[in-house]
Amino acid sequence: MKKTLLLTVLSLLAVGSLFAQRSAAVQLRDPNPLRVFKADPVLGTVISIDCANAVVRQGDAPFKNGVANMNVWYILYVGDVAGAVAAADAGPIASQGVGGLQLVLLEGSITSGPWAETVGIWGTPTSSGTASFPISFGGQSCTLSITVQP
Repeated sequence: MKKTLLLTVLSLLAVGSLFAQRSAAVQLRDPNPLRVFKADPVLGTVISIDCANAVVRQGDAPFKNGVANMNVWYILYVGDVAGAVAAADAGPIASQGVGGLQLVLLEGSITSGPWAETVGIWGTPTSSGTASFPISFGGQSCTLSITVQP
């Protein structure tokens, strides 16, 4: 009985050791860990961006002083090199002038040619007037200004 138990334990240890060696060998051949070493994505670049002619999504209610709201805006741009948006450009960007609002880019990439960048603006305005957001996108900058009603 003792001899059988001892042989069973030794067999299990041998199988466990063999399994560990095979697992290590499999892990070395597994391509998934190599994904960690991917090069950074190409950052897109922009020729021009036009905040002055940005438009709000149809049906979005205007911002009013003291009332929580969320809008989606489309800002026209002309892309030069397609690629990722720099993390620093994505936001959130706090409003200037009228406080209480934030802007964030909703798209994750820049496309070559004429296109529109989608941004979300949300929050509760602290007063009426003009809320401005300085935007940097693909190497270009502009200021998006929106009206907050009384």
